[in-house]
Amino acid sequence: MKHTLLSSFLAFNVFSGSLYAQKIPVVGKLPNVDVGLKIGANFEQLNGSTWEQSYKPGISGGAFISADKGKIGLQLEALVNSSQYKFKDSLQKGIFRAIYLQIPLLFQYKIVNRLWVQAGPQFSSILSVKGRF
Repeated sequence: MKHTLLSSFLAFNVFSGSLYAQKIPVVGKLPNVDVGLKIGANFEQLNGSTWEQSYKPGISGGAFISADKGKIGLQLEALVNSSQYKFKDSLQKGIFRAIYLQIPLLFQYKIVNRLWVQAGPQFSSILSVKGRF
């Protein structure tokens, strides 16, 4: 009878211990996700003997999504930029307007609170170029 009582007590403790272990949540903290819009200005210049040597303003705009967990994160952006270039030659003059699509993929590392270092590749494409002479 002592063995039966002792084995029942041990079985109950092992079984209740495993039930307690099941109650502990295994899911960790979800990453912090930010979504937003970007708008700004850019100034570009083409170098060469036939291009006007001054910075021309353009507009930049797009959207981003960012996810971070702890000290590391990832940010994906989609930006549309416009640029203007003036062509001047001894025979002709003209203006070219270009629209670019830029998609940077940035890896982030948090140095201190609110200070991140970002680095990564950028994929670019020209959407349109229009010229007028």
